Amino acid sequence: MAFCPNCGAQVSADETFCHQCGFNLAQYRAQHQGTTGAENGSSNASSTGPTQQPTGQGAVPPNSRRQRSNGSAPNGPRRPWLMVSLVLAAAVIVVIAVLFFQNQSQQTQEAAASSASASAANASSASFASASAESLQAAASSSLAASQEAASESLANASESAAAESYESTTTTGGSDLSNRQVAKMATDLDDFDLDEYRVEVTSPATNMKEVDVYDKDDGELHNKYRYDEIHDQMSKYDDDSGKWELIQDDDD
Repeated sequence: MAFCPNCGAQVSADETFCHQCGFNLAQYRAQHQGTTGAENGSSNASSTGPTQQPTGQGAVPPNSRRQRSNGSAPNGPRRPWLMVSLVLAAAVIVVIAVLFFQNQSQQTQEAAASSASASAANASSASFASASAESLQAAASSSLAASQEAASESLANASESAAAESYESTTTTGGSDLSNRQVAKMATDLDDFDLDEYRVEVTSPATNMKEVDVYDKDDGELHNKYRYDEIHDQMSKYDDDSGKWELIQDDDD
């Protein structure tokens, strides 16, 4: 066995090129074969000259000695940076993956918190809107009740005013100078009741005739009905049982 003079790898004597670095071993042998023989002859002829080590088969070239003195095998790995690069790349990938998953987890938590806050805000808004709607509805109901009460009171006042105007108005039909109040007072005197406790409406169902309707002020029910004949100066009262008018005052009485 011999060694490659270029890289120091062990090679066989019949190899043309070095199997490790591709050095041309055949050319190297051809160039150094004559030189080796001459050096060997010169060594045998002179015993005082320096001793030359053979460079043929079995000789160890300087490159091989340098590699062995460094503690590395001739055929050992010559690219340790590749393993270091792979380890560093794997570490970078792991760090990136960890940071990515942490970021994703944080974003998920923030989204959940934001959704919860939005739900709470919506619930609060819905509750406030419901309370406001109930308050508005209650206010509207109260306002409607007050309006209805005011309208009823206004209608009652208007009715009383109309009755009073009708009660106080006078007619000149048939040349009579009696006012509605005088006719109503005449009815109260003849039938013996207090005019202030009743509401009176006076109408003219016929010429020279006035009809007096007396209503209870508390319940509004009809109390009695009277008719006054202006021509004959006669006062009649309606009888509910017989359904007829009965004379209660005559000018001949």
